[in-house]
Amino acid sequence: MEMNEITSIVGVVVAIVAVGISVASLIQNQKSVERANRPYVVVYMDILQLLSTRNKFIIIKNFGKTGAIINSLTFFPEYYSKPLQQEVFKNIKDTFIAPNQSFTTIKDLGKSDDYKKITAKIKYSVGKKQYEDEFVLNEYIAKDALIPKTKPSENLTKEEVLTNLTEEVLRRSL
Repeated sequence: MEMNEITSIVGVVVAIVAVGISVASLIQNQKSVERANRPYVVVYMDILQLLSTRNKFIIIKNFGKTGAIINSLTFFPEYYSKPLQQEVFKNIKDTFIAPNQSFTTIKDLGKSDDYKKITAKIKYSVGKKQYEDEFVLNEYIAKDALIPKTKPSENLTKEEVLTNLTEEVLRRSL
């Protein structure tokens, strides 16, 4: 083989490898952009305490940058809201959720000793793209979340009530 032929073969091989690396890089960048801009719909539990009353809430929030349609939400075992006297988010199917939007429903009012671990399975979509996630809602954390506060009395001033409310808002922003 002549030197020109070897040089040509090496040049072709280098060009093929360069094109392969470029294509792989483009595919990786496209996936990164898609992940960065997709919806991230999350189901979680939060506990809100005002004075001595503690309430459990279930929240669905889109932490992503794109809106989505909630196709289904199921809980295992079945999850029931005592105050609403129905399943939690029973009618959420086919609901659009915008970026940073959330839906909140109450699970329990006041003191409840009925603690469970619940699995929430949510399916949502954007156009033809389907997503599915599972989250464990551990109600036992409510036992650890009690913040000691006094019950309001008739002698409490408006300023004291507002101070207690502000304290809870500040605590939640920690």
